[in-house]
Amino acid sequence: QPSTLLKNTKEKISNFESSIQLLEDKAGHMNRKPRVYFLYGSAGFKQAWDMILNTKEKEYRIITEGENFLDYVKEKYILDEIIAKKKKLGVKSRQLITDSPYAKSIITKDTRENRVSKLLPSIYKLPFTEIVTESIVAFISPRFNNMIFIVENDSFSKTRKSIFETLWQSIR
Repeated sequence: QPSTLLKNTKEKISNFESSIQLLEDKAGHMNRKPRVYFLYGSAGFKQAWDMILNTKEKEYRIITEGENFLDYVKEKYILDEIIAKKKKLGVKSRQLITDSPYAKSIITKDTRENRVSKLLPSIYKLPFTEIVTESIVAFISPRFNNMIFIVENDSFSKTRKSIFETLWQSIR
């Protein structure tokens, strides 16, 4: 019957229209080419954090010695800009941090800063800090190397996330 055919066609069109946003989001991820950004100095550090916090993701993972950030900015900037924006956006983080007196002082603020931390033994040196989101991975060197690079690629992020999760689960 033509009326049944028309009804079925309209239903299919309606279903397609309701799925269009999801399809466009998926297409955006599939067609996005990998990118690598090289940043330098305090301005690069701030730009890297803008990229991390603008991903609209609700959790990121970090592997760090903890003190590296102080090579780029004052602790006040970290608290007033990065942590404040993170809290405002409702973003949480988990971090693996090398055991030190400074690391222990950071961990005391975990609850206030939407973070959960685990200590790595102090024998592990981590000159680069790694921050993993669903879509980007940022590597931040100490200031004397003055190098920050960001890899924007879902597959690379998924790999680094899996490595983080493996380490996270292995630490009590």
